[in-house]
Amino acid sequence: MRVVERKQIELLLGLLRGEFDFIVGQTEFFDVSVEGLKQRVLFRDQLSILAQKGHPLFDRANLTWGDLAQYPWVCPMIAWPQRAMLESLVAAEGFEPPQQLVECGSIEFIKSLVASSEHLAMLPAHAVTSAIDEGKVRTLPFYVPAFKRNIAVIFRQNSPVDAGSLRLIEHIEEIGAELSAGFTPANSGPFPVY
Repeated sequence: MRVVERKQIELLLGLLRGEFDFIVGQTEFFDVSVEGLKQRVLFRDQLSILAQKGHPLFDRANLTWGDLAQYPWVCPMIAWPQRAMLESLVAAEGFEPPQQLVECGSIEFIKSLVASSEHLAMLPAHAVTSAIDEGKVRTLPFYVPAFKRNIAVIFRQNSPVDAGSLRLIEHIEEIGAELSAGFTPANSGPFPVY
């Protein structure tokens, strides 16, 4: 088995060329009309804005993108549309994007930097559950519909996936559903839904 992390467009091109048997990624960045590819949603998650537990933004009511853009941010580097989303959502509200931005390839480093500084990060809610449970970080009470995401398996239509791969996909689906159950609209849990 080989696991590869790249920009989603690179993964899709690799899938079309037969370099991969399947990919797991966001449906929002995949045009389902690409001939020869199919997708099936495995689970739904949402992005959350993460801050250290004593961050000054927790004292502000009715947070805006302008409030958030005043602080430094840290974003994942590879295949993560969060930076583009952050910049477009901030710009759509008429604010300048954050002036201080750290790019990083490690989710663990991102969580550590957020926990020890005033940096903010936009990460999938399921990726921060343990850090929240440990009391190191909190999610800011800020939500926009663009934070919801569908995570799907994408595969070539005429290329069957072997039994081992099917078991792995089923496992990803089960774990994804478990992890995302704590922040669905039906149960706001530790992740507020507005």
